Amino acid sequence: MGAYLTIQDLSTAGVMIAASIIAARALAPVEQSIQGWRNLSKARESYSRLKEFMAPYEASGNATQLPELQGQISLQNVFAHPALDAKPEQGEEPLIRNVSFNIAQGTILGIAGPSGSGKSTLVRLMAGVLPAMRGKVRVDGAELTEEA
Repeated sequence: MGAYLTIQDLSTAGVMIAASIIAARALAPVEQSIQGWRNLSKARESYSRLKEFMAPYEASGNATQLPELQGQISLQNVFAHPALDAKPEQGEEPLIRNVSFNIAQGTILGIAGPSGSGKSTLVRLMAGVLPAMRGKVRVDGAELTEEA
């Protein structure tokens, strides 16, 4: 339409270009919505499949009720290796050696050190993801690891 009006000398080329830019900016949210709709429909479909997959695993009414976490963490004489199976190669030294500390409820702990010093290994131990080679890791008095 802008080209037609410009050819007929009813408007200038600058007006046509300005109108084109304004129209593109005005329609940008609509175009983004159309592009986002595909992602939204895929997310809905994925959620539906996940819900269907997890249906057999829903907790029954007689599930064990756990007490609310208090947040106390303690490590006693813990030795650990960063390998998730906690079975390092023969003769390989553990990265965490004889670590003991208590973190009281509400306390904030910062862990700093150079790369490879055991920060992530220590956090994995406290979360119960990594088993200790030796020693005890407890959260609110419940032991997360079995002493080897």
